[in-house]
Amino acid sequence: MWQVVLILAVVLPPTIVLVQGRRYDKINRKERMIKLSKAYIASIFVELILFIISGVLGFFDYVGRFSGISGTFILFGPALLPIIASTLLLAYYSEKETMNRKTLLLGFVLLLAIVFGTIFLFMATEGITNFVIFIIYSMGVAEVFSKIVKKVGKGEVLTGELSEEIREICRRYGIKIKNIHVLKDDKPYALVSGFGGKDVYVTEGLLEKLDKDEVIAVIAHELGHVKKKHLFKSSIIPIVAVTLAIIPMNLDLPVWVVISTVLLSIALIIYDFTVLRLKNEYEADEFAAKIAGKEHIISALKKLAEINEIPKDTPRWFDVMHSHPSIKKRIKRLEEMV
Repeated sequence: MWQVVLILAVVLPPTIVLVQGRRYDKINRKERMIKLSKAYIASIFVELILFIISGVLGFFDYVGRFSGISGTFILFGPALLPIIASTLLLAYYSEKETMNRKTLLLGFVLLLAIVFGTIFLFMATEGITNFVIFIIYSMGVAEVFSKIVKKVGKGEVLTGELSEEIREICRRYGIKIKNIHVLKDDKPYALVSGFGGKDVYVTEGLLEKLDKDEVIAVIAHELGHVKKKHLFKSSIIPIVAVTLAIIPMNLDLPVWVVISTVLLSIALIIYDFTVLRLKNEYEADEFAAKIAGKEHIISALKKLAEINEIPKDTPRWFDVMHSHPSIKKRIKRLEEMV
């Protein structure tokens, strides 16, 4: 019986997102993002409930027959695969007008490597070794991601006045960057990637659709994440959370200690998504306002919201899910800056 419930736990969540994605395929992107986000949250709850039921009916006992890494993969595989599939379907149907399918496929492979590589490392190592190996692993993933972005986007090195202005900002604020690349993508965005020395990426769409001051403001926002060490903080919390969740399970500890550490792990993840990530976006906006002027980051946010059809006023759950405050809240916060 538990086998049937477990199969439903794996198949049903991505099916929910797939069906809703096709259902809302033709409506405008702003409405589609809200509706698909609701479907995604519903799919996660469905999976959680079915997974727990399958465990109570016998799946957890079955996993108990295995030890070490094999048992971990048997336990976490059915739990994580539907979440990964649902996430990719959400990304596809939310961004289908502009998304590159090769990028989606590479994202899927990278996501699998991160998730299951993390599980493997934590099960194959112990104690402080967890942290050392995971940090090295994270550095490797960051570098691989940077190379993938460059390869897929066919990025060329940016030269000229804009490049010099960005490099001057980096020198002034002690931010180490390697190169500034222009990606062949009509969608306007910028990002910073890599470990240690960062690579800055801007798209042709960003350079074409925003004026120079707005482009600098958008890039300054991304550099703000580097200056404030947001990327580092966002990496450490999951490491600590996973350590708290997994290591006690391999030690001879009282049940209440194991349960407490797992609950603390969950609390850390919730804090990361509901508080820290939103706070990071506000801090990056403030850094951009300081560098480029708040009027330019505000006008850039308005243009990007319009071009990308992003809802300007969104509920809290939507902000948490997408790790960004709403455009309306960000603009209000910037306008209140002295």
